[in-house]
Amino acid sequence: ADLDLVPIFTTQFKRRRQIYDCPPSNNSQIELSFDLGQIQCGNKAISICEIELELVKGEVFDWFACGLGVAEEFSLSLYLDGKSDRGYRLHTDDIPHHWKPNKLGLRRNIRLETAIVQSLRDGYTHFLENHTAFMETGDAEAIHQMRIGLRRFRSVIFAYKKVMNLKPSSKIR
Repeated sequence: ADLDLVPIFTTQFKRRRQIYDCPPSNNSQIELSFDLGQIQCGNKAISICEIELELVKGEVFDWFACGLGVAEEFSLSLYLDGKSDRGYRLHTDDIPHHWKPNKLGLRRNIRLETAIVQSLRDGYTHFLENHTAFMETGDAEAIHQMRIGLRRFRSVIFAYKKVMNLKPSSKIR
């Protein structure tokens, strides 16, 4: 039997890169990559039109601020799935659906730090799992589940902010 590997999908895109020095100190550098093309699977195809930001050197805060600035300036939205995720979904005709998590299920006698991390991860995962479904389908239930995930995430921060040594912020509501 012939065991040659055969691609189930291909990505064809052009990438343009640019290094950006972040003001005001210019101590951080961010690589902006612009990808334009398509993902193809047989006779099916979806477009690729992405901007990716990678911190080359410096502070994560600068990377985050740059990303927010670019998103605001060009009315962009965050898309969390990579090209391979979209290619596999194209291959399987999988349509993302809203997602409800199981109960958190913390063990007895768990360390407080571990419980906080698990709880934060649960809220964050709840948000992320529904983000793709909303972005690709506009499913109202997915956006509702995203709100629940964020609410759970913020509730953990609020409940444990003193233990986590967080200063109050009007941005975390």
